[in-house]
Amino acid sequence: MMTRLRETNLVILNFDLHNLGEDLVLGILRKMLMSHSLITLWIQGRIGFNFPCYQRGMCPNLVKLTLQFSEIEGDVMQELGNFPMLKFLALEYWAFIGTEMICNATAFPQLKHLTLGHLPNLEKWEVEQGAMPNLSYLQIWDCYKLEMIPDTLRFITTLQELTTLGMPRQFNDRLLVVNGETGQDYHKVCHIPSIELLHQR
Repeated sequence: MMTRLRETNLVILNFDLHNLGEDLVLGILRKMLMSHSLITLWIQGRIGFNFPCYQRGMCPNLVKLTLQFSEIEGDVMQELGNFPMLKFLALEYWAFIGTEMICNATAFPQLKHLTLGHLPNLEKWEVEQGAMPNLSYLQIWDCYKLEMIPDTLRFITTLQELTTLGMPRQFNDRLLVVNGETGQDYHKVCHIPSIELLHQR
């Protein structure tokens, strides 16, 4: 009699997947991501390729995903945004090495918590209106080249908390009211009840 796992929580730490070769790595990841029991996934290690292209039925029940040191080259948001049940996403420590990320209008329908941390190449982040309609917490830290937050954050009425850490002063100043002068991006965040801008560079 075959027993099916009800929940799988998978952690892959300090493993250089890149050395296995692109075809093998992407094949392994695709099979893993098709599992209905996969609830949480934490990969710490170099993937070095584009994240597997989304296929119907992929990650049907994945709730929490953390990628660290993955060095993904393609726009990872285009793929991860299709995961229907994803509520917690952290891209940290060179998880993404590109310069631009785009969330399309149907991306991340259930996402509540998003962390973008130490993505030093990231310059531009676009979020189309309609994406991340349930986002409640956003943290951005050590993304030194990121120019500004997306304009469409002003339409995400569920957003309750924004935290930045180690961001350039000019990035934070755009979000503030200084000497009665509103920053260029203040209108994007003025609806958020809790905003913390910590340890400016």
